[in-house]
Amino acid sequence: MKRLLPLVLFATPLLTRASGPELHPLLLQAERSRVQAVDKVTPATIAVFDNKGEGGGSGVIIRSDGLAVTNFHVVAPCGPFMSCGLPDGTVVPAVLLGLDPPGDVALIRLLDDREYPVAEIGDSDSAAAGDEVYVVGNPFLLAEDLQPTVTHGVLSGVHRYQYPADTILEYADCLQTDAAINPGNSGGPLYNARGQLIGVNGRASFEKRGRVNVGVGYAISINQVMRFVSALESGRVVDHARLGLTVRTLGRRRVVIDAIDSDSDAFRRGLRYGDQVLRVAGRDVGSANEVQNIIATYPPGSRLAVRVRRPGEEPFEARVRLERAHAPGRLESIVEEQLAKLSGDPPVAHAYEARPGFANYLVNRTRRDQIVQACPQRVEAATDQPWNLSGRDDTRGTVVMRLASDRASFASDRGEYWIDPTEDLSGQRDPPGSGGLLAALSLWRTLLTAGPDGLQDCYYLGQLPRGGDEQSMECIVANHNGARAEFYFVPKDLRLARVEYFGDDESDPCVVRFEQDADGPGPGAQRVVVSVGESTWLNLRQVKLSTTGEAP
Repeated sequence: MKRLLPLVLFATPLLTRASGPELHPLLLQAERSRVQAVDKVTPATIAVFDNKGEGGGSGVIIRSDGLAVTNFHVVAPCGPFMSCGLPDGTVVPAVLLGLDPPGDVALIRLLDDREYPVAEIGDSDSAAAGDEVYVVGNPFLLAEDLQPTVTHGVLSGVHRYQYPADTILEYADCLQTDAAINPGNSGGPLYNARGQLIGVNGRASFEKRGRVNVGVGYAISINQVMRFVSALESGRVVDHARLGLTVRTLGRRRVVIDAIDSDSDAFRRGLRYGDQVLRVAGRDVGSANEVQNIIATYPPGSRLAVRVRRPGEEPFEARVRLERAHAPGRLESIVEEQLAKLSGDPPVAHAYEARPGFANYLVNRTRRDQIVQACPQRVEAATDQPWNLSGRDDTRGTVVMRLASDRASFASDRGEYWIDPTEDLSGQRDPPGSGGLLAALSLWRTLLTAGPDGLQDCYYLGQLPRGGDEQSMECIVANHNGARAEFYFVPKDLRLARVEYFGDDESDPCVVRFEQDADGPGPGAQRVVVSVGESTWLNLRQVKLSTTGEAP
């Protein structure tokens, strides 16, 4: 009793001095704030069932056209189709868009033609232990009227790490809360006191004798989820990232590289065995777990700043391109059984197309074709018509490149080189030092004339940070004749602004940037800049391009 006395005394001033049940205005205001927050967050919360209305989980709508987020483990038993219950009592069909098995996230689309209420996206990086939070969802399928259950608590911890099951369902940099998360809450929203979405609930620690929450639940941070939304919207099965090296903790707050892949981008950027890792993506790190906590929240292809210190030298920073964490085909095989589950004859089958390696190939193919068709540099011409590209470089003088279906040539004051684009392009690096410029431009020309069907295994990747200030660009990928090319389009006008060509996995790509004024002419570019790694190989000015087969 003595230990309770300070709490009672602390609470006493909040009560009114007058007799009767009337409460202090501060308590009434706090109550009104909670009610207002719940009223704000409830409409965007959904219940997720399989196509037969069985099973159960939760989700949250993040865009007014019906784009919603839930857990991978919620949709896995459903197959590509599901039913979603809204708080207004209606049930609408939904279709799977994308899957993120490592991060336990799935993206679905509600297909009823209406404007949906959406959650306000918050900033999970600004969340702190002690913040008030609300968990909203459908625990134990209690909400037969589809009105979600709300539990209230605080954030018990941030930047937590929960180990994966095998290699999936890894909860990195996640949020821990004492607000009750029980079976059925999975995939539902975690809101802060202002009604902003800061996480997607997914895991809880349960009492050993039954699945009863004991006040330790975990939510995937919304910042991680939003990094993957574009890739998920592409209809793919997406992976998470690895740095191309491993680290270990030595002593207090000291992290060193204990192994590094010689063919990784980290190695090409100068990181070496024994380097001490100081910061990753702007965050100080003091343990191997903290490094993994950051890296595991990013998709492959992201570029992160890594600051290291070598014994006896000043610290330096490198921007490292992240690799995929799983071998090709590994994740696809994990979800293949789930994707094959078609519950009956769904009325929305027109919204789904199966293809190995994809969660929903229809949305991928549709977006890929939309981007290429809308690209202002697209040339409606015979695919066998040669292109002539010329300009001046300070080092190589006048440069002339001729691009045809069966031959691509580069001529300058320093010599001439040519390749046959129809042959195996793996390891192709001509002209020497360019990283494969002729192959890159050949694939560029093919995409803009023949379209995606002119390239092997051509698909939409989503939006990735590229270009000045790492702005997000729409990316289409082609694996063609043994090599890989990534094409980047400016979202505003879908102008093709960048090509990254990978002739092999051991070398830096050839990066070709097409730079022009916003009101520049048609397919021509004012400047073409070619770089490999940190070095500029070609800076072509006064560029002229002819797509008619005649010299400009």
